[in-house]
Amino acid sequence: MSTFEALYWFWVAAITTGIAVVVYTLIVHRLAEMAQPLRLRMVDSGRALLESDLPEADKRVVRYMLAHAFSGAQAWMLVLLLPFFVAGQIVVKMRPGGGAAKAHSAKPPINHECLVITGMFVFSIFAANPLAAFLLMLEMITFGFAGLLVGGPVLLSQAIFAAQSAEARGIFRRFGTKHVA
Repeated sequence: MSTFEALYWFWVAAITTGIAVVVYTLIVHRLAEMAQPLRLRMVDSGRALLESDLPEADKRVVRYMLAHAFSGAQAWMLVLLLPFFVAGQIVVKMRPGGGAAKAHSAKPPINHECLVITGMFVFSIFAANPLAAFLLMLEMITFGFAGLLVGGPVLLSQAIFAAQSAEARGIFRRFGTKHVA
């Protein structure tokens, strides 16, 4: 390859990268504008939940979601931790009696407001980092097929909470007094 060809391809790559950065920045800005009203509603819902009779452990999770609603790093954390969560679920399901024991355990109803704020949180962090959202979507499609093969799909909200923190793994078992019918 001649020096001229090398310079030509260098500038093609540089210009293409620059265009991609500008387009990505515009997408992130537009998503941030779209997410802002939802983020404001999330703050109101979060304050109401914090003033309710939720257990303190659940209030910590709500505070965490409110504090990290603008964080693109949270989206990357989900992208990185989802494979480990799925692998753990597969191991549990493949153990003798692992899937059957959990299937018979009674699960209390889930607090509707907590599900709503979780959805708002997920949208908010993915608006802050659409590339991570795209990669997580690809992971979920891939692992969703694996989950169907092993023993059924995992609810997205449970997977997101499990990836968030060890404390949040049992949050659906503990959520408040307003329940989904």
